[in-house]
Amino acid sequence: MHFQGPHFVNYIVEAAHTASVPIGVHLDHCMDPADVEQALNLPIDSVMVDASRLEPEENIEYCRQITEQAKIRGITVEAEMGRISDGEDGIPDASHLERCVHFLAPSSRNIHGPYPEGGSEKYWQLDRLKLIADAIGPTIPRVIHGTHPVPDWLFHKAIATGARKININRNARDGYTAFVAENADRLELTALKEQSVAIYQRSVEHLMDVLGSSGKAH
Repeated sequence: MHFQGPHFVNYIVEAAHTASVPIGVHLDHCMDPADVEQALNLPIDSVMVDASRLEPEENIEYCRQITEQAKIRGITVEAEMGRISDGEDGIPDASHLERCVHFLAPSSRNIHGPYPEGGSEKYWQLDRLKLIADAIGPTIPRVIHGTHPVPDWLFHKAIATGARKININRNARDGYTAFVAENADRLELTALKEQSVAIYQRSVEHLMDVLGSSGKAH
């Protein structure tokens, strides 16, 4: 948003919105209030307000204010929250969340970046995701961050707890970046672009199959 500027963002969003399938453009981990304000004035579809550094009640109030502004613009708001003081064992209270967020990215020992020894299989707390799902119900979809690396079967278990948005980054791009690194001095630029994008496409198609989203555009 800062590096390319709003004109480039507008171009990308227009390209996405004129695709043959529905594509939403999401701005992730928006931490600076000035960035949130700028995002709300762009034609994006959703923004993640990352105020997890704040105390829980401050986080909720901040997200509520942003959500009120976003609703006017037709923008969806996602928030990342850790322990919420209301509810048993820090499980979020739906009556609070429905006023301050459209999507919730709860804390379940998922982390950004590579996992320590034992991997995501050791760290993810699926039982906590299920408790959160039971507490807040189906009205607020859950989001999973920290998905690298995660085996396919663990994605399936997370989806079974009610996760409806899975953030993907390196799972999709590692093959692409490895190919570019290995072939940048060997292939012509056009061939490099075409072949690397084909690799990226295959990775995305595989993940769509794993996550159950293939063939569901409408």
